[in-house]
Amino acid sequence: LLAVNGIRYQTEDDLFEALRDPSRPKTISFELAESEDAERVRKFVEDSQALENPNKKDSSKSKISSHERIFTTRKVVFSEPMDLGIEFANAPDNVGLVVRKFLETKDGLVLAAERRNDDIHVGDLLTHVNGQLVIGENGSGRIKALKLLEADGSQRPLSLTFTDPYLSTLVYEKSPKLPYVIGGPEEVLLREDKESKRILLEGFKDVDGCSEKAGVFLGDFLVFVNGISVGAGCRWMGEPTSPSLSQVEEMLHDSTNYPIGLTFARPSRKQDDNRDRGWTSTLLGSAPHEAISMETSETTCVTAEFYDQLGLELEVKEYNDIVVKDLTAIAGPLQISTESLRDPHTEAFDHLSVDSINGEFVPAFATTQMVKSAMERSWKSEDRIEVTYCDNDRKKFIFNLKDES
Repeated sequence: LLAVNGIRYQTEDDLFEALRDPSRPKTISFELAESEDAERVRKFVEDSQALENPNKKDSSKSKISSHERIFTTRKVVFSEPMDLGIEFANAPDNVGLVVRKFLETKDGLVLAAERRNDDIHVGDLLTHVNGQLVIGENGSGRIKALKLLEADGSQRPLSLTFTDPYLSTLVYEKSPKLPYVIGGPEEVLLREDKESKRILLEGFKDVDGCSEKAGVFLGDFLVFVNGISVGAGCRWMGEPTSPSLSQVEEMLHDSTNYPIGLTFARPSRKQDDNRDRGWTSTLLGSAPHEAISMETSETTCVTAEFYDQLGLELEVKEYNDIVVKDLTAIAGPLQISTESLRDPHTEAFDHLSVDSINGEFVPAFATTQMVKSAMERSWKSEDRIEVTYCDNDRKKFIFNLKDES
């Protein structure tokens, strides 16, 4: 390791302080000793470039533009002489009615609508009543729908048409179970659409995993998993055998072990001027010449709620020890929560615009920085953000609907 951000440091302490500095971007210069190291750095650079362009896809894959997305409505005809069993609510932007919930009789009898739950879902937008369009701005659609349901709701057959809503509200929250914050508004990539004057969701970038957040370094030794000795930890505890790397990986992938607690160790750095200079950095994954001992080690604890939060790659080194080979970026909580809104064909999010934040409508003059700042304030002060996204293509489809023939 030669330099950090172009600066060469004379002492080990100054070098590690520069590496710990959270500011980004950070440029690190290496002198490569082995071809294995060169391949590792090449892979790291490729992964970094992929993070900077999260929505860049292989040009060989077929691309489907937004106007090719297909939207449909679902027409449901009720013929049975029983109550509908639907409780409607006002749509968030007052254009009509949405399904709030299904109702049952006092004795638990499932009513007509819930029996058709393959065609009707909570949150669906009501588009037609007996073929008449009931979508309209400023409450006109809602008023028309209520009048028609009041007049014809008890008549059979009754025809109701539904479609998926174009507004989706998601609540992002910090995990109360983790001692550190994973992700947040930093994940979100936004873009201004000058033509529509909307703030589009361009995508998400991956973030530091729990291991990196907790301060784990490359080359650190995994010694305990939920208090069970592994690697060097078995030697410390005087156990005759230790789990293999594949067995440890199975433990990490087992969902019943979560929330999980991992303990990592590294040779401690003595603070006095006469500290042992025999300790060499394991930053590139190289093992020390002597087996690590419990008496001369410092430990780091990592907590995670599921495997993908760890952001960790392990390998076996000398003495059958298990060490950190790589620290990988992970999909943050905002990205995971929004995954259901990703277009399955283009694998993109840019059909979505930010409609409101914590119930406050995003005005036409808003910039990406204004939206990100609003998110960051809420994330910092409230530990949560409520964001409503608008699927612009679906909205256009719905507002172009006509009376059914």
